[in-house]
Amino acid sequence: MKKTYGVRGTLIFLWHWVFSGFLLGTLTLMGPVRWATDAMRAAGRSDQAEKTVVLAFIAALAAVSILLARRLTAATLAASGRAGRLGLPALSLAMFLAAMAFWMNPKMMAGAGGKG
Repeated sequence: MKKTYGVRGTLIFLWHWVFSGFLLGTLTLMGPVRWATDAMRAAGRSDQAEKTVVLAFIAALAAVSILLARRLTAATLAASGRAGRLGLPALSLAMFLAAMAFWMNPKMMAGAGGKG
């Protein structure tokens, strides 16, 4: 039987999905997506081929971030202590803030792209 969590569980899931997903998206964009598009451009591949590869990365990112958020939500709801109930959402928030700090620092962004 499928387990449902109600409104509270849905809100916790969205919290984890948005905040942890932002970090995963940043890492994906700065790493594999950039490497793949640079390699495709160097090889003279078409714009359509590049777009297809980027969309595949986006689909994979969406799937992985949903799975991660589901696991974090289940762990948060199953936590018996305050540390687990608050610590896991705090971890997702910390991941978001780390990614945001990265985006707000142009020197770090340039360095991550191999152009620093």
